[in-house]
Amino acid sequence: MVFGIGSLLLFALFLALFIAFTVPLTGALVRLRANYNPKGLQLDPEDGVQPHTGPVITSFFVMLSRVRQLEVRDVPHKLFIGRLGSWKH
Repeated sequence: MVFGIGSLLLFALFLALFIAFTVPLTGALVRLRANYNPKGLQLDPEDGVQPHTGPVITSFFVMLSRVRQLEVRDVPHKLFIGRLGSWKH
């Protein structure tokens, strides 16, 4: 069976689109399932009660937007550190 260059390019395009959509969705689903919303520690009884220490995530789409915000914020830092590590004298 011989594959032409067009069919290989089409397969590569399909594979890239598939990975571009499924990896973020799977990552958000794993983070949603692992989210446990820890309770806040109250040391002073005069302060108001704080039920949770972090953001309360209740749905998949809220987690997806939070992951997107965090990942977009960290991309320039990751690129800079990657370039710094590969810099040679």
